[in-house]
Amino acid sequence: MAGAATPKSLVCSKVSGTDTSTVTISECAVPKADAKTYASASGKASSLAKGGTITWTSSTKTTVLKLSVKSSTGCPAGDLTEKATGDVTGGTASTAITSKNQPVSLTVCITSKGAISLKPGTKADI
Repeated sequence: MAGAATPKSLVCSKVSGTDTSTVTISECAVPKADAKTYASASGKASSLAKGGTITWTSSTKTTVLKLSVKSSTGCPAGDLTEKATGDVTGGTASTAITSKNQPVSLTVCITSKGAISLKPGTKADI
């Protein structure tokens, strides 16, 4: 009996930006044919705190995320640790890159100056 395939996440190795401006997600493991089009994505930090739209830089295609953010642990002393989980709810990006109901999970560190990066030793699953 054939069923719908479980959506797979897109693994990205870098998150950068600030909590008052833009957050960029990059170094994503995309198929070689899509590497230029989907090299990195960015969105406003304020809207991504609960979910929002990220725009793929080279293509201007979008991925819409719905996220829930909770305090976590594991970042260097003095940094806030926040874990965001949720799923993809839509967008115009190729379904080979992101598709509806695809799980999203990432843990970030936020410095006292507002700089955002992935928690050491982790990756972003989009």
